[in-house]
Amino acid sequence: MSQVTPIGLFYMLATAAILAQALRTPSSKASSRTQFRMPLQRRSALEKDSPQGGISFLQLSSMSRTTSSQETAYGTPPVDIFGQLRVGTPPQTFNVAIDTGSSNLLLTSDECHSIACMSHKQYSAAQSSTAKPLPKQDAKDTAPETVLLDISTGEAEGELITDNVCLGESGDVCAETGIVQMTKMSEAPFSTFPYDGILGVGMPQGSLDKQFNFIGNLAQAGALKRDRFSVWLANEDDTDTSELVFGEVAEDRLDSEIQWLPVSKFETGMWQTTMDDFAVDNTPLGLCGTDGCQAAFDTGTNAIAAPDHVVETILATLNIQQDCSTYESLPQLGFSFQGSVLNLDKKDYVKRVVTDSNVQCYHQFLPLNLAGAKKDLILLGDPFMKRFYTIFDRESLKIGLAHSKHRVPTHAEDFWPRAKPPQMEIVNQRANNTMLLDGTGWPESQ
Repeated sequence: MSQVTPIGLFYMLATAAILAQALRTPSSKASSRTQFRMPLQRRSALEKDSPQGGISFLQLSSMSRTTSSQETAYGTPPVDIFGQLRVGTPPQTFNVAIDTGSSNLLLTSDECHSIACMSHKQYSAAQSSTAKPLPKQDAKDTAPETVLLDISTGEAEGELITDNVCLGESGDVCAETGIVQMTKMSEAPFSTFPYDGILGVGMPQGSLDKQFNFIGNLAQAGALKRDRFSVWLANEDDTDTSELVFGEVAEDRLDSEIQWLPVSKFETGMWQTTMDDFAVDNTPLGLCGTDGCQAAFDTGTNAIAAPDHVVETILATLNIQQDCSTYESLPQLGFSFQGSVLNLDKKDYVKRVVTDSNVQCYHQFLPLNLAGAKKDLILLGDPFMKRFYTIFDRESLKIGLAHSKHRVPTHAEDFWPRAKPPQMEIVNQRANNTMLLDGTGWPESQ
């Protein structure tokens, strides 16, 4: 029996669901090198047919890490992000969260018989002719290595294996990839985890080993047109669904030139760069000092997450009132990169919800205090990534930003659709499942 190796694993999302299968677009260069436009469909927690009432494991994880200053100011309805993968031979299909802030693939195993595991579709290594165990290098037996995962308020145990992992409607673009198959999971919070696993598409440094980085494996196999992927998130006015493009940039989603920013740190495994400062109506707030702030672009967060003192200063400057009394006068909120300020409008950072009885405004900022290598890291999630098309380029180790092209509403009712009041205590649906063997980089509340 293999020895359990403790590994810290912090899940924190957030934010949308990729329910549709990948659509294959032939490459102009070679038939074997392609790009994939994957439609993203967002399922709100307010939808009646949403599993578990829409309260995902990732959201519960973030609830356990809220700070005393959070109170009741947050109000965006939680949504879940799903993507579809085909794993094994013959292929087994799973819905997984697509997360730019982590770099490993985790699936629920059929060797787990707890209530938490039985509520998900389970991966069967025994039913796949291409599955191979990954034993410890110094082990005499062939049993797969086991890892212990501390996840939010619960625990899980997983075995390390490799198998064929595929994108595509028919599983036609594949790479052999390392997988953590979870064989034990505590009931809380996993019984509310509405998908089968998580696919991390973060930097290779966040992977357990090179073979666990799925995007890197696809690139090495020559399966993608370019070693990059990009994200376009629809806003409330759009009729198109969000999409993630593997292998290229969707030029039809761009509304400006691309600004390229170098990845500033690699040890966190996150797509992060140096941000000059925050700005209000283009006036710097002086929150980042002379060295700037570290900011990560995160598909798994449906808020702007930052240390307590940063959020407190921003909120005090903006003066957002929950009764919307200051809404019309709210300024632009800017993020300065290399001297260029990228602005969010009030509609981007405030959710205005109209009900039969009143109007409520909920800001989209989350106090979040990380430790270790991620100390003081700012997470630019949903509000930012809806406004700006984001490109994650592994070839140049740069992040590209451009204004996203969105539908312009033509009727007043398009701006503020009626909805039930959101669940204010649930904001961040982060899935930070990066595994750091040295145990650094986890929240101080762990």
